[in-house]
Amino acid sequence: MNTRLISSYLFFINIYISFYKKNYIYTFLFSNLLISSVILQWLQHDLNHLTEEIQLVKKIDSIHVNLVIIYGFYLFLYKNFKQKNNIFYNGIIIYLFLFSAYLYYYGYYKKKYFFDSNDNKATLYHSFVYLMGIIGHILILLI
Repeated sequence: MNTRLISSYLFFINIYISFYKKNYIYTFLFSNLLISSVILQWLQHDLNHLTEEIQLVKKIDSIHVNLVIIYGFYLFLYKNFKQKNNIFYNGIIIYLFLFSAYLYYYGYYKKKYFFDSNDNKATLYHSFVYLMGIIGHILILLI
């Protein structure tokens, strides 16, 4: 079973909520991220002999991840300057972002978490960070 592929489908939650909140830019960005993530996880799991194609889709997926992060950060700042928001929710959003960044960058440096040699452990952290990102972006939409 491809757990990373299944966790990619959780982006449907962000697509639904952003569409419901009439934030069509977020809807578009998360739709693109869903598509690139599903294609990447499918290629890596079932068609791993297509190394050049996987590298290309990784770059495309990385671009979509960065676009979601940048727009989420912009929206977070915009909403905080425009209105007074709950400091508790802001703290959770910041914590989720920083913890995700820590797991990714420190893990890259130490070959842990995402980059662990044990594929099951790496998949678990990958799915966990997806979930943290999904929750963080939902909170950004709701503040």
